[in-house]
Amino acid sequence: MRVLLRVEYKGTDYCGWQRQKNGLSVQEVLARAVLETTGEASVMHGSGRTDAGVHAIAQAVHFDTHTSIPLDKLPIAINAHLPANIRVLSAREVEPGFNARFDAKQKTYLYKLYSAPVSSPLREGLFAFVHKRPDVDKMRKAATYILGEHDFKVFQAAGGHVKTTVRTVTAREIKENGEEITFEVTGNGFLYNMVRIMVGTLYYVGIGKINAEDIPDIILSGKRDRAGKTMPPEGLYLKEVKYAFDEDGPLVTFLKKKSRIFRRNSSTLGGGIMKKLFKEFKEFISRGNVMDLAVGMIIGAAFTAIITAVVTGILKPLINLIPIGETGLQP
Repeated sequence: MRVLLRVEYKGTDYCGWQRQKNGLSVQEVLARAVLETTGEASVMHGSGRTDAGVHAIAQAVHFDTHTSIPLDKLPIAINAHLPANIRVLSAREVEPGFNARFDAKQKTYLYKLYSAPVSSPLREGLFAFVHKRPDVDKMRKAATYILGEHDFKVFQAAGGHVKTTVRTVTAREIKENGEEITFEVTGNGFLYNMVRIMVGTLYYVGIGKINAEDIPDIILSGKRDRAGKTMPPEGLYLKEVKYAFDEDGPLVTFLKKKSRIFRRNSSTLGGGIMKKLFKEFKEFISRGNVMDLAVGMIIGAAFTAIITAVVTGILKPLINLIPIGETGLQP
């Protein structure tokens, strides 16, 4: 069975996600916890690497297992063997060929920074500290130029090796809350240190070192030295990784709405059966496999038969109680 975990971690004490010879990684600690939980030595495959000091709100990780532990209990079981700065949030079964990295459709990163007269010990390791307060409106204006498909080579740090540096940014948002500024960006993929350099460039715009109107030309140039600095790792968070099954189709959406009806009737035999069938049907559909879809449609037909039987079973006795005269219904 292949399992997909959503994992949250504070990266301060780790050399990054991936195993390293020179330090302790999140991947290594998680693999050890899974071994202690299942008795199996499993390889943890993440959706992507995070550098030393970088955090994750919901890293996606897949691994193979033969464990008999129910999936809804697996996070609790694994967490019992993890340190407080790493937690498994959820677990679900996925197709045998699923890959947490290559099947990812989009990722969202969050960057947190703050500006204050002195640095805050309570934000240490969780925010990037800057002395000079940036103009957030200028940063927002500059951020509009990064939307869409571009060759983002200018935002790639040395050491990045990819076939293409073309990526698509689908959303970005900058929020200001007192001393704190957060930058959120969503795209179909990101280059090495891309978000940190992107934020550094926007910060330079905010403090007047770069003009917002120059961003398109800077991107087209592909020259790293024209962009801003690489912001420190502690402000970066991998917020979300989305897959095809995370986006419900119309049928699953319809079933979710109907599930409220099924849950309300779950105290009856028919309601309990409908609730179970709904759960199985939704799981089949969410996997996105053609064979599963076919089986799901069969279960869907069973839905119709059961609903019809339940409704008929309720209405028929009621109809029989209605007095019928020679000329029809009694007044």
